[in-house]
Amino acid sequence: MNTKVSIIVPIYKAEKWLSRCVDSIIEQSYEDLEIILVNDGSPDNSGEICDRYAELDSRIKVFHKNNAGTSAARNDGLKISTGNYIQFVDSDDWIDNNMCELLVKNMIESKSELVVCGLKVTKNNVELRRPFLPYKKLKVKDNIEDFYLLRRIFSSPCNKLYKKDCINSQFNTNSSLGEDLMFNLSYLQNIQNTIVIEECLYNVCLDNNESLNRKFREDRLDIVIGLVDKEMEFIINTFGEGCDKRKIYNSYILGVHAFFRDIIRHNYKSKQEFFYIVNKYANNTTIENATKHSNMERFDYKIFNYLIKIKNKTLIYYYFKLKNLRRINL
Repeated sequence: MNTKVSIIVPIYKAEKWLSRCVDSIIEQSYEDLEIILVNDGSPDNSGEICDRYAELDSRIKVFHKNNAGTSAARNDGLKISTGNYIQFVDSDDWIDNNMCELLVKNMIESKSELVVCGLKVTKNNVELRRPFLPYKKLKVKDNIEDFYLLRRIFSSPCNKLYKKDCINSQFNTNSSLGEDLMFNLSYLQNIQNTIVIEECLYNVCLDNNESLNRKFREDRLDIVIGLVDKEMEFIINTFGEGCDKRKIYNSYILGVHAFFRDIIRHNYKSKQEFFYIVNKYANNTTIENATKHSNMERFDYKIFNYLIKIKNKTLIYYYFKLKNLRRINL
């Protein structure tokens, strides 16, 4: 049996963090690795760093290409990979030295096709949080509660181990946000068993301000709504029209909340521009429907859901102003 793990690292403007990332992979306790460094036309010294590492470790393959985005880089890595297992690591992140070993061990012992671990999220060398789930074997296509549990740490491909022969779709290169979730939803359709382990083995670094995930985009909420639409489509196709959709409706409201919050927090728009955006999304039929069927638990989210429902843009504006003031004073 081929037990090789192909670890694919898309690289762009990563010279500050790349050595830490690659070192963490080279130093894995699990040694049957193929390390694929995809230099996505990076204009800094990342390409040279990759080449130096390839001279030091025969397990490393370097693929230089014109810049086409993270999704295209991951797809190129998949094409040239030879391992039975696939793992993704972002070039500004790093992994614990026993991550591969534990993922492979749990995949084989549980006879699963997907292993998911927890994460450690850091910024400026300070750990901010540890998202994780308790150890559990899931049958996501048979139990909607298993799907809802998994989706708490589901969207990223980087805290997971995949079986290559279960991957039958690539990352969408036409989108620069949300393509990870689409890849994972597609993968779920091809497998039966998922194992979740509670160890937090993947380290997310938020220091890279060039990351698209940390930049304000005018179209961000439209993309979020489109992704939640895809999740809704997945659960309806998998569990039937009559399944419990409340957590998906909650996601629409939380997506709007995060978008509005960032506009106020970072002063991206004037007050009048903010009012225009509120009107646009408060009158969106999908959002209107979500306000009626969501079941928000946190009190502040309940308030926001109500304000969106009654479409009071002034109260929404001051709701976020107050939340931001409390955040600053904490």
